[in-house]
Amino acid sequence: MLDELIKNAKNVKGNILTLGFANNSKLVQTINNNKKVNNIITLTNKGNSKKNSIKKTFGGKTVRVTKLKKYFKNINTDYIFVEYSSVERFLKTIIRDTIDLSNEKVYMFIDKKINDPEEILKRYERYGCTVKMMGNNNIYVLTIDTRNIKTKKIKNIIYYIKDIIYSIEEAIAYVLIGE
Repeated sequence: MLDELIKNAKNVKGNILTLGFANNSKLVQTINNNKKVNNIITLTNKGNSKKNSIKKTFGGKTVRVTKLKKYFKNINTDYIFVEYSSVERFLKTIIRDTIDLSNEKVYMFIDKKINDPEEILKRYERYGCTVKMMGNNNIYVLTIDTRNIKTKKIKNIIYYIKDIIYSIEEAIAYVLIGE
C-alpha cells in the first residue's frame, strides 16, 4: 500500500505538507525528487509523546498538532500526506484541519490495526468529501478529495463535540469490556 502512496506522490504538484513521515522515508524522498513540487513542509514526531506537538523539520520550530491550521493558514497547501500512527491521538482536530488546509487531496496512510477504519471514512464524509479506501489486512490508504469543500465554524464545533462524545463512549466500553 505504501507503493500506491508513492505512485500518487510522483504525480502531485504545488505545495505539499507531510505529517508523521520521517525525512529519510521513501515517500518524502520521492516528493523531494518531484520537479512539479514547489515547496514541501515535513513535520515529524518530536519523540516526546507527552506533549501534543510535532517538530517542523526546517528551522526546528515546534508546531502543535492541535493548532495546525493556525500555523499554515497563509500557506496555500495543495496536497497533504498523513501517517495515521503519528496523529491518531489528535484525530478530532486533524480531520478538520486537513480539510481546511488542503486544496486538492489528502492521503492518509494507516499501517496498524484499528478497530473501525470506517469511522475515519464517516468523519471525512460528513464534511462532503469523497473518500476512497484501498487496502487489505491492516494496511490502508485513504484518498480524500477536498476540492470545493467549505467548512463553517459552527459545523466544526458540533463535529468536535460529537467526536468527544464518541471518544468517551469508546473509553467506557473499553473499561467495561476490560481489554
